[in-house]
Amino acid sequence: MLLLVSAAALLNVNYSYGTDVESSGSDINNQLEDSSNIKKELVPTGNSYSTAQVGDAANRVKNFIETHKTLPNFVTISNQRVPMSDFLLILSTTTLDVNDGKNGQKVQYSIQEPVHSRDQITTGTIQKSEYLNLAKDIKTQIETTSQATPFVTSSRGTLSYESVIYLYSRIVAFNWNQKTMPNFANIAPWNGQKLPDSPANAAQQETKPVSTQPAPQPAPQPAPQPAPQPAPQPAPQPAPQPATNNSNPSQLTAVGNSFTKAQIGEAAVRVRNFINNNGVLPNFVTISGKRVEMAPFLLMMANSLDNTNKGINGAIQEFNPQKPANKPSNNIAGRINAPEYLQIANLIKTHMESTGKAPESQSTSLGTLNYESLVLYYSRILAFEYQNNGLANFVTVSASTIQNSVTNLGKGQLNGLQGTPGLETLARYINQNLNHRDGAATTAAGVESTGFGDCWGLSDWAARVLSANGYTVRVVQGATSYSYNHRWLNVMVNGKWISFEPSLVTKRYGSKHYSATCASVRDIVVTYN
Repeated sequence: MLLLVSAAALLNVNYSYGTDVESSGSDINNQLEDSSNIKKELVPTGNSYSTAQVGDAANRVKNFIETHKTLPNFVTISNQRVPMSDFLLILSTTTLDVNDGKNGQKVQYSIQEPVHSRDQITTGTIQKSEYLNLAKDIKTQIETTSQATPFVTSSRGTLSYESVIYLYSRIVAFNWNQKTMPNFANIAPWNGQKLPDSPANAAQQETKPVSTQPAPQPAPQPAPQPAPQPAPQPAPQPAPQPATNNSNPSQLTAVGNSFTKAQIGEAAVRVRNFINNNGVLPNFVTISGKRVEMAPFLLMMANSLDNTNKGINGAIQEFNPQKPANKPSNNIAGRINAPEYLQIANLIKTHMESTGKAPESQSTSLGTLNYESLVLYYSRILAFEYQNNGLANFVTVSASTIQNSVTNLGKGQLNGLQGTPGLETLARYINQNLNHRDGAATTAAGVESTGFGDCWGLSDWAARVLSANGYTVRVVQGATSYSYNHRWLNVMVNGKWISFEPSLVTKRYGSKHYSATCASVRDIVVTYN
């Protein structure tokens, strides 16, 4: 039996985790207006967005590009679909406004996409002064021609239209996440799908590329400077440890795995994203095909930072420290600067090496951070270093805490799922406790609270359960005879993608096996690692 997705489901999508970006394809508008220097009137669309809304959208575009190696067709902001050509002007305006301390609404204009683009970059960094000058020139040219800039010339070479959108999405996303503008931005040759290079015989018809004076290049990346402190803070002290009857410290045991600094940094990105999306720690993170639990991962992150501080770049071994008991945080919101978080990393490392156990908590200048918060903040620090090739000046700490649990979905009965037996368990739970209904909930929260969902809602719910249990899972969609945008899951098990159909396992559709299918994959909506 084929599935029918209600109109409500197609319209009321929950975009909190970035399902609103659509892969670009053959429907790109290839019409190029005359690009003379005659000023063309910009046409407003009637939509405008706050700096925070633009930052959230930039973060989703950045993540989409990094996952799919192509620009999305559009990004949804405040329920409005914004094409990438329009978004480029919004990004450049937001970059300049944030730097100038302006916080007004960013108006969306109708901007034409270019036909051609070129990309010829030497990998490296551009400093803040240069990316601000480029943003100003991009904004001026778009306002003059009503067309998105096909490429810009920087001190590192020519950045394509695609590279420029990726660059400013990262800059605006960085500001949205860290509440400050980055001191520099990394650029590298675009390695994804892009518009064709400009043909030589059409060079005179194309839009004149933006050009700025090359920014002076500093010596190799300077060490980050800590933000000024209101008063010297006392050195963090290790959290008191409970007494033990064993006078000899526990010994860590190497498990036989070792990983590069880059592998640990990439894993930190996935752990950070998982915690941000789910509010809890994952059970483990997979690195080079090996499952690493969070306590050993915390030690590896501390070792990686310690090596960075000492200029060491060797492989880092995995050991087997125990996970501590839960303990609440007692902290206030603020910033922990690089010298302090490096010192805390050394304290964590020393504690784990001497006790064989991850710390329950750690004292900082902002108060006490529990084990779960330490995993979160050091994942952010390592992820930043991996993505920016340099240590962050600081890490922002919030007053809220996270929990050391997997998922509360399924009434807490769906923790510890693994492999194909875990998929069988999940399918049985759905069959016995949930059901498909047209026009029902389209989100995991709605399914959990009502017990009913359409294919979008059941897929969202099942994906979050599986992701919380450590599966790599993606929400996919394709067409059936009744629905153009039917959704289900692909789940990675033993190195292979397995179809999991949360709608077809329900009683409404005859309690079919979870691997039954009624459509072929057309789009990947979102991937959880």
